[in-house]
Amino acid sequence: MDINHQEISKDVIAMMILKCESIFIPEERVGFFIEGIYQGFLNNYSLAAHILVPQVENSLKYIIELNGRSVTKTSNDIENDNSLGGILDTKDPNKMLNGICDDDFINELNSFLVNGNSTNFRNRLCYGLLTEFEADYYGIF
Repeated sequence: MDINHQEISKDVIAMMILKCESIFIPEERVGFFIEGIYQGFLNNYSLAAHILVPQVENSLKYIIELNGRSVTKTSNDIENDNSLGGILDTKDPNKMLNGICDDDFINELNSFLVNGNSTNFRNRLCYGLLTEFEADYYGIF
């Protein structure tokens, strides 16, 4: 799109998302994905990231539940919702996404989004720790 200097319309993105019928996108979250992807095509990567990163977490939980698994953890008789770090924990022998998603995909998401030794994009984005430059630079991913 950038090469031809053509702007893509939000309607085209909506059509693509609705036509693909991806199980990754829950029906009640379609609007977020349309807006986030649209902002990405407008090169507004920071806004796209702010919209899409929380949706990735929700979508992974959705896929886990569709596969009959729980996204909660129990500690001292208290049940808590797992965060993205818990869902993508590569050291957990009972990985929630085991057999649902490819290990390389899980490792990539873990490394980019939550690993404190790497980009840690999700945490730094959601807690306001990224600079504007970093949000744009990493937001393209």
